Amino acid sequence: MRDVIDAVRIAHAEHASGRADQPTRVTVKIPGATGSILPMPAALPQQGAVGLKLLSVFPENPAHGLPLLSAVVVLVNPQTGRCDAILDGGALTAYRTAAASAIATDLLARRGPCTLGLIGAGLEARTHVKAVGCVRQIEEIFVWSRTQETAARFADEVGAENLTVRVCDDPRLVVESATILCTLTPSPEPIVLGSWFRPGLHVNAVGTHWPDRREIDTEAVVRSRVVVDNRDAQSAECGDLRIPLAEGAITADHFADELGELICGTKPGRSNESEITMYQSVGVAIQDVATARMLVDAARGRGVGTEIDL
Repeated sequence: MRDVIDAVRIAHAEHASGRADQPTRVTVKIPGATGSILPMPAALPQQGAVGLKLLSVFPENPAHGLPLLSAVVVLVNPQTGRCDAILDGGALTAYRTAAASAIATDLLARRGPCTLGLIGAGLEARTHVKAVGCVRQIEEIFVWSRTQETAARFADEVGAENLTVRVCDDPRLVVESATILCTLTPSPEPIVLGSWFRPGLHVNAVGTHWPDRREIDTEAVVRSRVVVDNRDAQSAECGDLRIPLAEGAITADHFADELGELICGTKPGRSNESEITMYQSVGVAIQDVATARMLVDAARGRGVGTEIDL
């Protein structure tokens, strides 16, 4: 995880400095089907990371025992354009998402030991425990999931790593207990309310990237200083921000600060102990290709993986 955090930090700094390129993600609907594909290209020449992630979303998959989201990452040689590597994108996405949250947490959350709150108990919850643990000492974890079995399984697995985990039957208890909160669900309606926020809270809101869905309500956004992974992507995709914007509760200036700008020091981190901060993430391609480049280099160095002559 620390290696992924380093790769993602450099990627955001490169983008903020104008040395990287990533178009805003587009959704390509498949005629006659409910599924869609979302190509996500990016170029980080200084890291030798050029390529794309192809994300697919097929809503009917879970009914057939298949994942809702699938992804593959393709890297190309930045000098020749030839295919350099193909990677499964599942674990990669979960790690790079949590890594970005860890960077935001380090820059925006209060210093010292923390209580970690998790809304959602799937793979992203596990990687967020790893990632936040790299930048803060976690004293206790509060978790809520729509499915009690999922939360119980999470508690058993994470508790085995000598972490104290408390399963909650109400998301409000998670929010009110946390000093660092991660929202990790594709909920169509708000689960987290801003009226529950206490002074000094930091939130990593990473679960949704659909314009008409949101995990957190308008009051939560209004009360928070919001930092985003990418302004253009947030304006195009993030229901957590687009809905309050459409309501007139905020203006676009409310989420003008990008994570890369904080990393580079052109925008400030936390201003005081009582400030409520929020990192809004829809996931961006620079994170994927940077992580993929690091993985491929490590794999070749260790003799892992399969070489294919295309």
